[in-house]
Amino acid sequence: RVWFCHLDMSRSGDSTGIALGYLDKWVNNRPQYLVAGIIEVKPIAGAVIPWDSIRNFLFRLTKIIPLYVISADQIGYNYLREQIVPYGYKIAKISDNPGSDIFHEFLSTLTEGNIGIANHPKTIRELLALNVDEKTGKVTKPAGGSKDCIDATVSLISLMKKIPRHMHFPERWIPPTPPQVELSDSGTYEVSGGVNERGSVSVTLVGGQPYAFGEDEGQALGAILRSH
Repeated sequence: RVWFCHLDMSRSGDSTGIALGYLDKWVNNRPQYLVAGIIEVKPIAGAVIPWDSIRNFLFRLTKIIPLYVISADQIGYNYLREQIVPYGYKIAKISDNPGSDIFHEFLSTLTEGNIGIANHPKTIRELLALNVDEKTGKVTKPAGGSKDCIDATVSLISLMKKIPRHMHFPERWIPPTPPQVELSDSGTYEVSGGVNERGSVSVTLVGGQPYAFGEDEGQALGAILRSH
């Protein structure tokens, strides 16, 4: 399978949302998408998440899963173009404007039963609280929600739906060649991960102490993090 990622990058003191997934299978000629990992990177009070740390995390992640395409909004896209394209990654620009079509398309695909989502409680709560405003037609998000992970999840589905069917096979891609890097800034942020019971790529980091859960790629990711 081919893995995809969307980054909802933080710009001040908010969280960074990371959604990871792939096209799982086809049922009755309908694609079944799996959001296998949802990760929230939350800075401690007064701190800002360094984008280079997120980049390095993805470099290390690529050693475990076949991660080929990473998307972000316009500002994040410009950063990715400079920082990861030279290593062979493909990038895409996805808008997460709540009035955009991607939220409507996501809700339609979700209600049709064509999306599986990792068990990340905050994201699930916020997804269930989405509402379509009858007057404006816009999709409204829950008040007080973090929005970072839900934006990343919705944008990831939009990204995967843009990929032609024949490009969801690894042999169609040239693997990226990320550099060898070490995770840094230990203890400056917290990460909560969502696990999919079928085996996901998720991790929890609290106060710099790594904890991994899941199976298959999740266990491999945990092994790398524990080695730090």
